[in-house]
Amino acid sequence: MRRPAKLVIWPLATLICAILISILALRAVGLLHAVRIMTKSQTTSSAPFSGKLRILTYNICHCRGSDSNAGKVIGPRLVDARLTGIAELIQREAPDIVVLNEVDFESTWTGRKNQAAALFDTAGLSYGAEQMNIDIRIPFLYTERFGNVVMSRYPIEEASLVRLPAHHRWEALVAGHANAMLCRVQIPGFGPIHLFATHLESRSEAIRVQSVERIEDIRRSSKLPFILAGDLNSSPTGFPTSQQAHGKNALTILLSGEGYITLPRQSPAESDYTGVYTGKPAVIDWILVPPDWTILSRRVIQADWSDHRPVVMDVALPSPQ
Repeated sequence: MRRPAKLVIWPLATLICAILISILALRAVGLLHAVRIMTKSQTTSSAPFSGKLRILTYNICHCRGSDSNAGKVIGPRLVDARLTGIAELIQREAPDIVVLNEVDFESTWTGRKNQAAALFDTAGLSYGAEQMNIDIRIPFLYTERFGNVVMSRYPIEEASLVRLPAHHRWEALVAGHANAMLCRVQIPGFGPIHLFATHLESRSEAIRVQSVERIEDIRRSSKLPFILAGDLNSSPTGFPTSQQAHGKNALTILLSGEGYITLPRQSPAESDYTGVYTGKPAVIDWILVPPDWTILSRRVIQADWSDHRPVVMDVALPSPQ
């Protein structure tokens, strides 16, 4: 009886080892290409800078729709329809800078569609950058690859991966985790700025606190105006769904210093909510800008392509020095 068992166990063990080696090898290759700058071959010259910027941030949640459809495969027609809707929204709002979270680069659950490429081709902006967070590839069986995307009306001169703390080290090794991307954007007539695009860990305020402390170190070392945007999965102390970790809150840390201004700063109205956290409406998608800029408006747009809503902020910049 032992011999037949060995005939089954050893080939199975060999297969499992081969799959694990393939996954880790593909992860290693993916880490070498975790960030990619995209530029259209024919870019029109930028219009003179007006002194204002429009910034849009949106967690598109893989185009799964407003109920998230967790774990379900979404058909290609529905994915294409939602991508078209998102691209038309971007065209209509005409932002200068866009930050998108949970964009699929190739995932089995959404038909292996490269959503980043599709949106960059159709949204009407000439410069872009993508950054991989999750990268799981089991050859011939399953793919899950997604992350953050930045699109800009103005040139993205540099884009680099920023590693943030992981919820589990083994998880980060095998699959990846919520990292971030730092972009240097050149605004004609004003100068370069730093744009930090991120989607913070959804499961732990403690990890989010560690992440924003890392982000603050980067901001303080930057000599450029610094924008932070994306799904931060955190709300300041006093907001609905706000959480604490050892007496600290990620958004409160960001807003208690002198590095940023944003809206809303007090208890949010119903129109301020951008998503759902722990089953309740929450303000978790944020745009934070330098304190010497002026916020002209902030709007949350009703949309059904994700379980989050797009946030648009108009800001006025100070005269360049």
